[in-house]
Amino acid sequence: MENLKLLTTCDNPFIAEVIRQALADNDIACMVVDQTITGINGGYGPMPGHAVKVFEKDEARAKPIVDAILANR
Repeated sequence: MENLKLLTTCDNPFIAEVIRQALADNDIACMVVDQTITGINGGYGPMPGHAVKVFEKDEARAKPIVDAILANR
């Protein structure tokens, strides 16, 4: 089983979806994990956001795509 690597954590679901679609357009599978609805925070405390994760083998190709999106945000 391949390891997942965290690329970024987005502060809103729209940006996470833009990243997910850009990665899909480049044939890079990813997973967006909504971390705002977790019992870890107990409903209080920081809202960590939406984590975008890719397989370790795709991390090097995915990073520049994500960086470009975040830089032009």
